[in-house]
Amino acid sequence: MPSIIREGGDAYANRGTPKNGGTRMVCIAGHINKPGIYEVPLGMNMKKFIYEVAGGIPGGKKLKALFPEEVPAR
Repeated sequence: MPSIIREGGDAYANRGTPKNGGTRMVCIAGHINKPGIYEVPLGMNMKKFIYEVAGGIPGGKKLKALFPEEVPAR
C-alpha cells in the first residue's frame, strides 16, 4: 500500500505482466536458503522466485518438489 500512495497506481500496475499488473505476497518455507514472506510482481516465474529471490536450495541441491497452496481470501 505505501508504494501505491508514494508512486501512484500506474507505477504499481506496471509491475508484473501486462495482463497482471501489481504484486503478490508469497511465503516460502522448508529447505530453502532464505525462507520468508516476499512481495513479488504478479506473473513471476516460480523457478526464478526460488533461485533468485529466496536464494535457492541449500548445498546447491536441485529442486525435487513444490507444493503451491493458495490461501482463500477472507
